[in-house]
Amino acid sequence: MKKQTKIVYPCWKVQYYDSSTLSWRTIPKNYTSIKLAEAVAVRLPLPKVRLMQIEKDSQTILPEIKK
Repeated sequence: MKKQTKIVYPCWKVQYYDSSTLSWRTIPKNYTSIKLAEAVAVRLPLPKVRLMQIEKDSQTILPEIKK
């Protein structure tokens, strides 16, 4: 049986730009700290990454992270 995890708000997701589909893709992991999400995003071997903050009723997309 799969363990369900409760989402803590606000949480952060990392997105990367997929040049083959010309769209932003989201990594399916939630981060509770912006510092942790930013550290993961910077270490990705992709040229374009950004963070997305998810709250209970809204989403905020931050500008692209410069590498």
